[in-house]
Amino acid sequence: MTVLEAIQSRQSIREYDANVTISQEEIKTMLEEAGRAPSSWNLQPWRFVVIQDPAIKAQLKPYVYFNVPQLETSSFLVLILNDLKRYDLFPILNDLELKAGYVTAEQAQARQAKADQAKTTRTLESLDREGLLDCGIVAQNLMLVAKGHGYDSCPMGGFDRDHFMKILELDTSRYKPVVLISIGKAKGSLRPSLRFPTDAITIFK
Repeated sequence: MTVLEAIQSRQSIREYDANVTISQEEIKTMLEEAGRAPSSWNLQPWRFVVIQDPAIKAQLKPYVYFNVPQLETSSFLVLILNDLKRYDLFPILNDLELKAGYVTAEQAQARQAKADQAKTTRTLESLDREGLLDCGIVAQNLMLVAKGHGYDSCPMGGFDRDHFMKILELDTSRYKPVVLISIGKAKGSLRPSLRFPTDAITIFK
């Protein structure tokens, strides 16, 4: 399947074939592929929480509002978090790229100095704003990657973020939930959907 075919055929799915199970190995492959998304400073602020355990799904059920069918029938869900302390990990990324030969020692040192300076000037608001954009990009990547693997998906903003963070025992001072994505195999036939004509939403200057 080409990227264009994945884009044109992807739809948001409300109910999946509950008998379809996706292996952890394939899930990791899809996350790795989705993680090729671009991000500010290449800091990749997204963090993936994969939810498969039926017991945890049951705990989360009261807090997904009208998205219960996706929670109950999908093979798994991915909660994408924005890491507000992502600059702490820049030295690791910088060292990996240095060892890979992508940057010289001098370039790595200069990059680290710039990152250290940026870390002191970034506000929580700017970290949140930049991270929302980057996490949105990786979320779309993940849904297209899933389609390429033969699966379907649905992005969900309708869930109680506070309860999710508490039940999943996640650090609320560091991570901010962005979007919840269900992934599985669609059940039944899909209803086609349309988009606005390009002329109606585009301004040329």
